[in-house]
This record gives sequence, structure tokens and C-alpha cells, in this order.
Amino acid sequence: SGSETYPGLLGYHLALYAAPVSDGKMPMESKTWLLQTEPLAEWNTVKKIDYQGMFPKSVLHYQAPGMPVDVTLEAWSPWIPGDIEATSHPGAYFTLRVRNKTRKTYRIGLLFIGRNLSGDWCVGRTNRIEEDPSSVHLRFLNVHCAKDDPRGGELRFSFEKKDWQVTYLESWNAVTKNFHFNPKEVRLSALEIFSREGRLPDSSRAYVALGENHELCGAVAAFGLVHPGRTADWSFQAAGHYANRPLGHRY
Repeated sequence: SGSETYPGLLGYHLALYAAPVSDGKMPMESKTWLLQTEPLAEWNTVKKIDYQGMFPKSVLHYQAPGMPVDVTLEAWSPWIPGDIEATSHPGAYFTLRVRNKTRKTYRIGLLFIGRNLSGDWCVGRTNRIEEDPSSVHLRFLNVHCAKDDPRGGELRFSFEKKDWQVTYLESWNAVTKNFHFNPKEVRLSALEIFSREGRLPDSSRAYVALGENHELCGAVAAFGLVHPGRTADWSFQAAGHYANRPLGHRY
């Protein structure tokens, strides 16, 4: 949930990197946008987001002057009439879609940043990257939760590799000033790295939060070429298991 100072969930962000493929005659400049309208430090943001609701699916259309691609986010969760169990699974599916609306081929990067909120207390939170031939998985855990902690459990994001070079930054501390966590002082290390070339360094540190001044974030990015008039999709899923919730691990 948001706050008076920031209406979104600080530490959860999407971003776009775009750079035209050079013709060898002149340098080509890249640009990065946060896919949100709310200002965050000095980063470029989109100017408008159109929302299209089609229960159980929603589509967000991001708009910004000078953006060379159309960008949409499609989100949905399982909903099967009459099947309460299947409909109650704590998961959601997302697809970021980009369409090149120019006459140039573009190097495109897509970035997901998430914040580990497992456990009622930040001490013990840790992120884990796991990889298989088809996907990269980012897990948010807490290894020091009390047994009855209602927020004790795991949130896992799984990102498809299909047609993309997928890279990651497993964890970093987003706090820049002890006991302060706000839009003006948040550290977005992954965004800083991503804005240079649209990729991340494939870094895994197995870092564990040891104090209240630690807010762990993790990130995964996709990079590829998108040719004129072509469309490219990057899909990922989120699923959680919190056994101490009043209704078990379902909503």
C-alpha cells in the first residue's frame, strides 16, 4: 500500500530502456523511463497511463513523449466460475509488450524491481536467484521469522527467457540513510546499472538483512532487439505462500 508521500509501493518498479541500433555514422543515444507517473528522484517517468479493465484481466498503456515503442502491461489472475479453489490461488500473471513504431531497429530493455517484504520485521530477509533453461526466478524469503508470523513465507517471481537475454541483480540495500525510506532517499542500484545498457550484471550475493536499516530489493531485466513494426512480449508470474495467513496459503 502507498502513503501520503508516495502513492505506490516504494521498491516495486518497472522500467524501459531504448536505444536505436547505430548505423555506424553517428553515436546513438539511449533513454530510460520508469513506467509510472509518480516522480522518483531525477528519473524520467511516463506522462500518462491509460487503464483498461476487463475482469479478470487489466491492461495498462504507458505513454510518454519521444518514446519509440508502444508499451503495455497485461495483468491477470486465475478466475474460473464455480471453482473456488483454483480461483483462490495466490498468483498473478504479467506480460510486458513492446511494439516498435519507428523505422529503426531498437535495443530494448525491460526491468522489474521488487522489494522483499517477507516477515513482519526486516531482519532475516534474503533474496535468492534460481535459474533453469527456460526461466529466471527471484525469491523473496525471510530466514528468521517467528513461527506464527502472518507475513512469514515466500513471494516468488518467475521470468521467461524466451527470445530475451535475461539478467539479474539478486539483492541490494535500498536504504541510503538509516531509518529513512522515502522516494527522495531510496537507492535503486539496479535502475542505475540498467540505464547504461539495458542489462544487469548477473550478481548473486545471498545477502541477509541484519538490521532495521536494511530494505532489500532485487531485480531482473530482459534485453533484445525489436525491429521496425515488430512486437515483443516478456512474461512473468508471481506466486506467494504464507502458511500463517488466516485462510492458509490462499486468498
